[in-house]
Amino acid sequence: MPGLGFLCERSQVALDFVDPDDHDTRKDRPVVGVWVLDPDMRAEAERPDMDLCHLLVIVPNDQRWAFETQACEKRFRELAAKGAAAVAFMLPSGRGVPDPARDAARRYDVPLMVGDAGIPWPEIAQVISDERVREAESRIGRLERILDPIHRTGEQRPGDRKHCTLRNVLDHLARAVDGSALLLDGRGNSLVPGPHPDSSGVDVSPSLIGHLARGELAAASIVSGRRRAHLHSVGLHLPRRILLVARDGEFTEAAGRTILQCAGLLDLVLRADEGDTRRRHLNRTTTALQTTVLKLLMSGNLRLAQDIGQSLWPGLFALRNVRVHVLEGMAQALAATATECHAAFRQSALVVRSPFRAGQLVVIAPEIPDSPGAADSADTDVTRRLQEMVANTPGLRMGTSRPRLLSDVGGALQEAHRALTAPGRADGRTVPGPGPEGDLATCVDPGAGRAWADSFFQPLDDLPTVAREGVLSTVDLAMRLSQSHAAKALGTHRNTIAARIAKVSDRLGLDLNRLADRAVLDLALRLRKLPRAPHPAHGSDGLSELLAGRTVDGWADAYLERLDEDRRELRRTLATWVACDGQVQQTARELGVHLKTVRNHLRGAEGLLGCRLLGSPVEAHDLVMALHIRKASPRLPERLTAPPARLPWAA
Repeated sequence: MPGLGFLCERSQVALDFVDPDDHDTRKDRPVVGVWVLDPDMRAEAERPDMDLCHLLVIVPNDQRWAFETQACEKRFRELAAKGAAAVAFMLPSGRGVPDPARDAARRYDVPLMVGDAGIPWPEIAQVISDERVREAESRIGRLERILDPIHRTGEQRPGDRKHCTLRNVLDHLARAVDGSALLLDGRGNSLVPGPHPDSSGVDVSPSLIGHLARGELAAASIVSGRRRAHLHSVGLHLPRRILLVARDGEFTEAAGRTILQCAGLLDLVLRADEGDTRRRHLNRTTTALQTTVLKLLMSGNLRLAQDIGQSLWPGLFALRNVRVHVLEGMAQALAATATECHAAFRQSALVVRSPFRAGQLVVIAPEIPDSPGAADSADTDVTRRLQEMVANTPGLRMGTSRPRLLSDVGGALQEAHRALTAPGRADGRTVPGPGPEGDLATCVDPGAGRAWADSFFQPLDDLPTVAREGVLSTVDLAMRLSQSHAAKALGTHRNTIAARIAKVSDRLGLDLNRLADRAVLDLALRLRKLPRAPHPAHGSDGLSELLAGRTVDGWADAYLERLDEDRRELRRTLATWVACDGQVQQTARELGVHLKTVRNHLRGAEGLLGCRLLGSPVEAHDLVMALHIRKASPRLPERLTAPPARLPWAA
């Protein structure tokens, strides 16, 4: 098994002995895994039956007990008694292990190591696990070569001989000893049925089976009349498996050696299988964590997402801005791309299968500010690497958002998905985000915008803070995605989402079946994420005053200018369509044109604006606001644009 010296040689782990003399005296000390010494788990660490034998104990940064002599004495005495392989302090660069910990480690003869605090403990555990699997596979190969003559004399079976199964080993062992060979579980039941009867002809007491399964005995021999039996405990994790070999009469010396060799082979096969099982479990756990962090970011729980993901993806939470990429393709290509992304980005980006839409992969990467030489750093440029993957993978497409705040991952994901599904861009494999005009919420004065949003949501102030934030997060998510996708993100029923939306719309006096009401609510949800002004004006201005100014006018002009690429009267059609609340038939009647003409105009606008209008009113909110700002359609109702003192609920 790997030793402490092996961990010092692996650059991705970056561990080293605190005492240089330990390089020579402790480098071969075996280590089988890691255990994190968490203050919250102190009671568990002090359990008498807690087995830390050959485990590397990881001590996270800023552990106060490490500076206290008595606490260090107690901890290291317990760790030494439980057989810990070593204690590794994960500290920032330039920090040393506290003297009380050094003295206690020296007194109780516990090797002391130090590592970088930026290395997460699962990385160290994975390195140890991979090395143990490699060693196990190597030993299996050697034992298979030892057993190869047995294979040649036995019954020929199809398949590659180097991948012998448990049944193969048991069959050959039974023939070699002229008896029977069984693999039992902790209750004495046969695990590998085969052509031989499961009964060995030996009466084995349940207590002996229990001792072997719990690892209290490594091997045992029993006599039952003329039958002799050897039992060996195999496997790594409890309860262990039991190899039972029985025959009539005494075992020869050659048969004893064969039993030991086959027991070692079975032990390695079982350990490798258990390692694969643990790896699959680790992958499932990691996937669950990735999905949880994404859902927390989507629902606005930034603090909780940081608490969970900071140690696993430190690069993602190191910067304020992120860029979201959504990749779409066939299941096989998407799975291969996900594996490649995990290997390429590791801790610098969050890579997760979309829990909202099947067949999509979401990559959230930190947006690194421009710096000299950044263009040459292709290996660290997530966007460029993703573009290369898309170019080299048939059937794979990608949509990319603009840089957004980490707290606005939901908006960035919506942008990336809109870019990916925008009509008229099906020929592009890599689709950029929205146009250069940016987000309307960033064009208004932040203090005034936040004050207006707070006043807009004033009818919800009587709710408890947690309930109010939960309701608004739910509505925000449903406005960006859909009610069904919001239900998946929050792990609740769709009817619950609908009830929360109805509660908000009733209190705010909104009719969310109308485009104007939805657009104003969407803008208010975006503006409430802006920072508050040091001396807020209590939202004295209405929406009309908030949207008055050169910056906002410039945004609206840039947004609508894209329609000028089409010679048809798209602005007139869109203005009428908005006034008719997105009803195509009513729009056709108002304009006096055919229904197909309106739909053709809308499809043409979809391609120019990069958003869906037909059947997806969620993406029409910016269009509604741009037309209102440039007075290209009927103005928004007075009940939505009036100053807070004149809003319906203020009466």
